[in-house]
Amino acid sequence: MDDEELASYVKNAIRRYQTRELTGSHAAGVFGKAASQFEKKIQLFLRGLLEYCGLDYEKDVRPVINGPKFDKLTLGNCLAALQQAAHLQPGRASGFLPRGRNIEELCDLVSGINKVWVELKHGTEIAIPRQVDGLEAMLNVLHLLRER
Repeated sequence: MDDEELASYVKNAIRRYQTRELTGSHAAGVFGKAASQFEKKIQLFLRGLLEYCGLDYEKDVRPVINGPKFDKLTLGNCLAALQQAAHLQPGRASGFLPRGRNIEELCDLVSGINKVWVELKHGTEIAIPRQVDGLEAMLNVLHLLRER
C-alpha cells in the first residue's frame, strides 16, 4: 500500500468506526491491517532518518534497544530506534522532519498507536473511540511524513 492508499484506508476505517459499521474483532482486524501497513512506513522513515543522522542501526542502535534485525522491526522497536537516534543525534534527527516539527512529537504519536495495537494483538478489548484516536494519530503521522 502506498502512502495515499494507506491514508484512504485509514480515513475509510474511521468513517466506518464512527458509523458503527465496525465493531468487535472486525474493528480490531481493520485496525491491525492499518497498523501493519503503517509499521512499514515507519520502518522506511527510520531507515532514512538513520542515514540522514549518519547512524548505523546494527552498530549504533540495535545493541542499545536490544532489537531484532532491521527487517524484523515491530512498531515498538521502530519507536525505540527513533528515540535512540534522537538521543544520539538530537539536532540532526529533528532536522529530518519538516520545519517546526520535532522527533519527540512523532514519537508521542507513534507510541499511542503502538499501545493500541499491542493491546489489540494481545486480545484486549479496546473501546472504539480509543481505536479511532489511534487511526487519527496514524493520519497525523502520515501527513507529517508527507510534509518532508
